[in-house]
Amino acid sequence: MKGYNTYSVLFLIRNEKLNKHGKVPVYMRITINGKHVEISTRQWIEPARWNNSGAIKGNKSDAETINNTIETYRNKAWKAYLQLEERYQYVTAEMLKQHFNKQVGERKTLSEVFNLIYSQT
Repeated sequence: MKGYNTYSVLFLIRNEKLNKHGKVPVYMRITINGKHVEISTRQWIEPARWNNSGAIKGNKSDAETINNTIETYRNKAWKAYLQLEERYQYVTAEMLKQHFNKQVGERKTLSEVFNLIYSQT
């Protein structure tokens, strides 16, 4: 069954989530076999600085850092996809999202941390 998955990644901004500083979040959208998931890159930019090829335009000091972060996310997603495909052969977008979040370390709320600690004692 290996090789029957279709896979693509693109980066996009969410204009509807404009914050009080005039910035919007950058998301990574992973599509596998027509189903997609979105993962936050935890990066925020001014909408006018975004180009539709999935990067920040301009030469402000943060542009290189954010573009490097985007490229790192792209590479980690591909690596996670290959790991899952090797292990399970058939990969879904949701499987990849869960695996990817474990790789980069999901953020947890304080209450989630307390629940984890106290559930293990």
